Amino acid sequence: MKPWIFLFCLALPLLVSFVNSHSHNPHPYTLLYDTLTLEKPYLPANNPLTIEGIQLGRLLFYDPILSGNNQQSCGSCHQQQYAFTDGQRLAIGAKGDTLSRNSIALMNLAWDKEYFWDGREKSLEKAVRIPITYPTEMGQDTIELIKELQQHAHYPHLFEQAFGTSAISMDKTAKALAQFLRTIVTNGVHLPDSLLAQPPEGQTEQEFVMQQLHKPTLRGLYFRLADRCSGCHQDRLYAGTFMGNNKTTPKGTKMKIPPLINTAYTAPYMHDGRFATIRDVMKHYQKHIDEFATVNDFQSLSPKYRESLDPQSGKSVIQLSNYDVENVEKLLHILSDTTIITNKAYSNPFNQPNFDWTKFYNIP
Repeated sequence: MKPWIFLFCLALPLLVSFVNSHSHNPHPYTLLYDTLTLEKPYLPANNPLTIEGIQLGRLLFYDPILSGNNQQSCGSCHQQQYAFTDGQRLAIGAKGDTLSRNSIALMNLAWDKEYFWDGREKSLEKAVRIPITYPTEMGQDTIELIKELQQHAHYPHLFEQAFGTSAISMDKTAKALAQFLRTIVTNGVHLPDSLLAQPPEGQTEQEFVMQQLHKPTLRGLYFRLADRCSGCHQDRLYAGTFMGNNKTTPKGTKMKIPPLINTAYTAPYMHDGRFATIRDVMKHYQKHIDEFATVNDFQSLSPKYRESLDPQSGKSVIQLSNYDVENVEKLLHILSDTTIITNKAYSNPFNQPNFDWTKFYNIP
């Protein structure tokens, strides 16, 4: 055997070992959620959740490098303390522009298939790119962004951990952001017996509900909202399964129906932030809720809502009372998941004491 062939054969195992030790092998991440509350999430096969991808996405989400003037991050308009809204009526762009929409809550996006208030984007990976480049929002140029990220002291290494290459692209940036956003999940909210006690012996569930339905109590309020509001807020998170019109937009214009879970944290309300408080929302619904059948596809409304309408007058025999307007906020606090605003996995890593980029290297 020629000497150089012999030496190559000796070196080959070492070379294979080196390549394998430096190969792209991110750690899969299992999304945890309450299976009693949420169905199986939608996780695209071309962007699987990994620990490295999620941590990269978290850093990018809170880094103002994503804006054209390096002054605003995604987390500026989607703050954890407000369940990833911003507490403002209308969002403010990186250059100070007042936008036309209220910052929408970012929760349970792994179960969404329509994004933005008007549902115009069907892919989360595509949706996250729009505010980054939109002139009055973050106003970033994609070529400039990739240049900044590529020249950064740490991002090339973090992209290599997540995607197997230090060559950064907008596609991989969007994928990392989408991975992080899909992990922001509400815990299941389980209603107390004070709202959902079993009927006393000798009484059917229907008799029990009807007995409570008109009482000025939180239990009565819950049953009234279950009848009136479930027409649109249909799923297990009390969110809409379709785009709807609630008389805040012209007829024919429809918006997403957000979940009632964590509504207590997301004021002001509606796509344009027109209502400062839950009480203001309820006063609007008290006036207009019977009209929803005329501005929406009647069949998309829940059977419970449709059956409550009198066929002659179009009015429901169950109306929202002044008691409901004054006390609905108490009920919505029961439907709140405090972990969404306290979970450190969702928090701004740059605000951590002694923040160190290298802590995100080689995870875990």
